[in-house]
Amino acid sequence: MENKNLSNKIIYLVTTYSIILNTALAITKYFLGKYSGSTALTADAVHSGLDVFSSFIVLSGIYLSSRKVKNYPYGLYKIENFTSAFVSILIILTAFEIGKGIFENSKSLNSSFESKIITIAILCLITFVIFLYSRFERKIGIKYSAPGIIADSEHIKSDMLSMLVLAVNILLNIFKINIDKYITMAIVVLIAYSGWKLLKESIMVLLDVSIDYNTIEEIRSIIMSFPQVSEITKIKGRKAGRYIFIEIDVKFDIVTLEEAHKLSNMIEEEIYDNLPNIDSITLHYEPYEKQQIKIAIPLQKPEIKEISKKFGESPYFAFITYDLKDKKILNQEICSNEKINLSEKRGINVALWILENKKADIIVASPDIFNSAPYFVFKANNKKIYTSDATNIINIKDFIDCAVESM
Repeated sequence: MENKNLSNKIIYLVTTYSIILNTALAITKYFLGKYSGSTALTADAVHSGLDVFSSFIVLSGIYLSSRKVKNYPYGLYKIENFTSAFVSILIILTAFEIGKGIFENSKSLNSSFESKIITIAILCLITFVIFLYSRFERKIGIKYSAPGIIADSEHIKSDMLSMLVLAVNILLNIFKINIDKYITMAIVVLIAYSGWKLLKESIMVLLDVSIDYNTIEEIRSIIMSFPQVSEITKIKGRKAGRYIFIEIDVKFDIVTLEEAHKLSNMIEEEIYDNLPNIDSITLHYEPYEKQQIKIAIPLQKPEIKEISKKFGESPYFAFITYDLKDKKILNQEICSNEKINLSEKRGINVALWILENKKADIIVASPDIFNSAPYFVFKANNKKIYTSDATNIINIKDFIDCAVESM
């Protein structure tokens, strides 16, 4: 909630800056157009004036969408998309009206050489200001994960482009090359395209289009960073205004419901921390049904007979691959203890070796393992520990069956 409130405050502030900038641009362009006699510059002043109106509507939409209403449990975030669609239609209609009147005005730039030079200088200054502001706005948008602000920074860049085009047009006019009407038409096309692009994006969100691939992959990466997650069966997401709603189905390699609930909360918190524009996460989890498991047994000798009582000092370990469906042993492997010669933290390193290198699911040990360093390593990774007082294994199949049934 704190991130959301901060995001709203920043967006209000940046939108206010945009209103001030677009108002100044509209007034400056209008008087420059009258001063220089450029119909293209006057047309672009209308574009900037419409940007001011659009910013007011967007600001109103942001305010209304942030309100909490009992009858709308999923929020009013889509008001932002409705206001965006409305503004985009106004932009397209404005482009049509400007385009319709282009060839009704046959005047060319008849202003003096001095006024043209002054106009070009002012346009270059405006271009520099727009460039600095668009960079500032984009930086804020990326920092606070606000796609609307990022889009607005790109929209403001179109003003920078039109300023450069207008400056070039006036410069060409000095050399008696009059293409004012065609420059105006180019600006009309630019306005219409920006309106259509905004309308298309708004309609897609209103129709619950899926969130982008990169966001889904980022969420997938966060989930799979938890070793207890065995599989992701579904990730779906939709947008509403600036916010995202996520649905996730996962399978956990966890025994108890309490542990699964705790892990799901940890995953949700991690996603919220990395993607602050997410409003809600629905995470459904279920146990992962393994077909095969691996059992680790500490041994005194390189044969599956005598069980070692001292876990970290066991010279050998047997790793038994067991088929849960057919209840039979698939493979037996005996390995030397690679960490036995360590002088410090031997038990911890042996436990990590068994987990990371051998991928054991069940660990056989004597009752002495309780409250030891390896015990806490296995418990932290949700591994089953099968304790046995037996010193010798008479029948490996019966012994493994007992260990598996204890899960």
